[in-house]
Amino acid sequence: MDSASGTIRVKAEFSNADNQLWPGMFVSVALAPRKLTGALTVPAQAVQIGPEKKSLYVIGDDNTVTAVPVTVRLIQDGYAVIEGVAAGTRVVVEGAQNIRPGSVVSEAKATEKSIAKSAAPTSTTAKP
Repeated sequence: MDSASGTIRVKAEFSNADNQLWPGMFVSVALAPRKLTGALTVPAQAVQIGPEKKSLYVIGDDNTVTAVPVTVRLIQDGYAVIEGVAAGTRVVVEGAQNIRPGSVVSEAKATEKSIAKSAAPTSTTAKP
């Protein structure tokens, strides 16, 4: 970054089938970086996408699963930024295709072997 002008020099390649781009042309670009303060994240695979809504399978104190609607603000690098559950909520991450609301689950700690072979539900905690 050029501290005097506040610019960043980049190099890019574009297809130019119509010959509208010429050497030496330049473009001004404005970026809008995001800062999500207090955002909750869960692994993106925990988000269940239905025909009308997105939800998470939340695990209650009695290990009963409930579908809770959530709003997904962003999915990036394997994580989803969500709204609709509190920080610390336990959610099903894997094996959601095998359960329904009201199912009783047991938490399984992930290991390399279980990640590769298991279809049993595993869980995580929503993190701020």
